[in-house]
Amino acid sequence: MNESKNFETLELCSTSKDKTMDERMKNDIQENKYLAVFCYFYLFSLIPACINPKSNYIRFHLNQGLSLMLVNLMLFFIYIIITFIQLVFATIFGFFKVLGLFAILRLSTIFWLLQFILIIFGILGIFYAFSGKMKKLPIVGRIKLIKI
Repeated sequence: MNESKNFETLELCSTSKDKTMDERMKNDIQENKYLAVFCYFYLFSLIPACINPKSNYIRFHLNQGLSLMLVNLMLFFIYIIITFIQLVFATIFGFFKVLGLFAILRLSTIFWLLQFILIIFGILGIFYAFSGKMKKLPIVGRIKLIKI
């Protein structure tokens, strides 16, 4: 009998902790969901972290937004480097000018397609932040830059 009372007491304590944790998380989301939207705008992404640095909700969306920005910058620099290399080879080897032009056009099409996908991911992140969800973005969301 005494063991069952201890078990019930332990169970009640753990559920009350979970309830207070859930209430704190819900309050955090309600207070910061409009601010977390700014985490997906590159120039303004650090403003929410400066305003409320202890919010787990803001840190989660800041991590998602910074990951998206990092992938975007990496993609941009790869595009610039490959385009420069192709232009150098096209000018050195004159007979590759036509092939180089087609390769640059094909590369820029792929680049803009990937940019469009990243924009869709950003819009999805804004939707998640605005609706109070802590869902990871596809592909980019696996990157962890900030401890949450």
